[in-house]
Amino acid sequence: MSKIDLSYCAFGARTLLKHLGRLTAEIDGVRDHAFEDTEYVHRMRVATRRLRSALPLFASCFPANQVQAWEKEIKRITRALGEARDADVQLLVLEESLKDTADSDLERGVQRLCLRIRQNREALQERVRKAIDRFVNSGVEQNMMECFREVLGKARVEEVPPLSESIFSTAVDRGMERMADALSYDDFVRDPVNVEQIHALRKSAKRLRYTLEFYDLPYNTQLKPYIEEVKNLQTLIGDIHDCDVWSDFLPRFIEEETRRTMEYYGHSRPIPKIKRGIEHLLSERRNSREKLYEEFLKCWDRLISENFWEKLKNTLRSGYDLLEDKVPADL
Repeated sequence: MSKIDLSYCAFGARTLLKHLGRLTAEIDGVRDHAFEDTEYVHRMRVATRRLRSALPLFASCFPANQVQAWEKEIKRITRALGEARDADVQLLVLEESLKDTADSDLERGVQRLCLRIRQNREALQERVRKAIDRFVNSGVEQNMMECFREVLGKARVEEVPPLSESIFSTAVDRGMERMADALSYDDFVRDPVNVEQIHALRKSAKRLRYTLEFYDLPYNTQLKPYIEEVKNLQTLIGDIHDCDVWSDFLPRFIEEETRRTMEYYGHSRPIPKIKRGIEHLLSERRNSREKLYEEFLKCWDRLISENFWEKLKNTLRSGYDLLEDKVPADL
């Protein structure tokens, strides 16, 4: 390992160690208190996503078979947490809907929907616990920490600089790749019916945001304004996606609930009252989707008109100048 590579790997070890710590800090809360405070699941899910996004950036610094094992275990947790978090968010939306509803027929449908989602969420919690227990018992955390400690120890002994050209060259390369991917959706997201492409842009924006966050410290936080803009964009597209999920889910829920009712009672007479509340919610979600899409498109076009992407490229490329400047204290 050259000194420049070791400097980059030490930076990677610190980055990964930070997000690993954020993951493990939430284990007890997610396992034992997820229904009391849904933020445990949210924070742990974010930590797993950031770890998964960061690992490919620094994979060359660690044994390939180890990295593959880490990715496999972390992906299992992300998947289990994702399903649980989606149910948590749905329940929060429905609770707000009930606060704004005075019509008993509308309430009946929403309450039935809440019941089914809570039942599903309780079942998902067992899957979450199993994924966490598997991660804890796998020894992945200890293995990751040992690998990070080894790299950091070598960096100390060899007295490598905390900043190196490879940190900024990788930031430029990865940042440009992420930007190119996001901008590749420009023609598609201008049509609101392109649900899949709009959702794909959300994922692309998330990867770009995480990449910028990983490299923000070496850039003396100069990337922060860009991170905030991408975060705002990602949030808007995420809200659009949530509406799309409801639009797909609610008609299927009515069909499933009709089937359940027929099997239990032998008739479907309770369904019209339940259906009224669900159809009201569906109409509300579709109206919200239209407004959110308009807001998203204005935001997207504003970024283009303000030369946001060009400014971000220039800021990334300016990182080499920081090698001559004061090193950030946290590095």
